[in-house]
Amino acid sequence: MESYLIVLFIITFVPAVAMPGPNAAFAVAQSLAYGAKVAIMAPVGFAVATAIHVTLILSGVGLIISKYTEAFILLKWLGVM
Repeated sequence: MESYLIVLFIITFVPAVAMPGPNAAFAVAQSLAYGAKVAIMAPVGFAVATAIHVTLILSGVGLIISKYTEAFILLKWLGVM
């Protein structure tokens, strides 16, 4: 992959992740309901999911899934399990 595409991806992705949204609302709700010590797992979960998402995008899984519909269906069913 060309380096300028990675730079464009980072420029686009970082502000989208940094903006408060439903994840921030969920984290605040968990803090109010269960306290800060228990609620720390919410942002940790978001960070892990984001890291997995970025890894899959940069590894080209999206291109493979767009070419092979069966792979996409299999991936969806693996997510259900």
